[in-house]
Amino acid sequence: MTVKKSQGERMPVVEIKQKLIKKIKKISALPTLDASVQKILEVAQNPKSSAAEMEEVISKDQSLSGKVLKIVNSAYYGFPRQISSISQAIVVLGFQAVKNLALTSSVKDMFRETHKGTLNMKALWLHSMATAIASEIIADYLGYQKKEEAFTAGLLHDIGKLVMNMFVPELKEVVEKVEKEGLTFFEAEQKILDVNHAVVGKYLLDNWNLPNPIVMAVLYHHEPMKAGDILYADLVKFVHLADNLVKIKRYETVPNEKIKIEVDVWNALGMTPKTFALFYKGAREKIKKARDVFHI
Repeated sequence: MTVKKSQGERMPVVEIKQKLIKKIKKISALPTLDASVQKILEVAQNPKSSAAEMEEVISKDQSLSGKVLKIVNSAYYGFPRQISSISQAIVVLGFQAVKNLALTSSVKDMFRETHKGTLNMKALWLHSMATAIASEIIADYLGYQKKEEAFTAGLLHDIGKLVMNMFVPELKEVVEKVEKEGLTFFEAEQKILDVNHAVVGKYLLDNWNLPNPIVMAVLYHHEPMKAGDILYADLVKFVHLADNLVKIKRYETVPNEKIKIEVDVWNALGMTPKTFALFYKGAREKIKKARDVFHI
């Protein structure tokens, strides 16, 4: 299969794939995390880190500190008393939740600053946040010990689309195919480009040095059973289910995108229509609170 060049010529799929991979391997061209957020991730990933170390890193960035405290004191969390310091926020929410707030703030800025391209960045940001919230709800309900990890994986599951939106003008044909044929974005990418946003996302997250469970969840979120029996296979399934669940509420990147939940994932998680409806209700209510807080 081929796609059109802007000049009207045709470019073989393999050439497009090679050009894309070559581009995303150019580290300087990829989106980068703020230095303070990178340090926060390092502290959060170190089991020997203390609350004082986390507080010190966040407090050095006044802008980030203000954003974190604003979110902590919002209706999204609904605490009965005001949280007035980063140290309090860490005590109340924990290391990983505070890390997620910092990461969310940094990623949100990337979406806001990326205007050029085919995709609607506001819709993509809404879908990413909705998937993060739904992933955490599902993980928490099913007893996953690191529910904040599910939030992070959900938040970043489509980060490859951000990169492709910057570098791949042929993405317009992918969007048209989704809208006209009612495919998933992933299916349309494979047909048009022979490469997909999950693979691109993996390149970016490897560059950010994110933990392997997050990277694997991003890589396999459309093909969860390919993750096999790896230690973090459940995390992949949570993100896959959440990604599709929020599309029911029309939190999708492209209108008319198909909802496709793998039967094996449904069975592996012990899902029932009643449980799924419970997840949907919980996610819908929390996303509603998040929209004002996270500007979505």
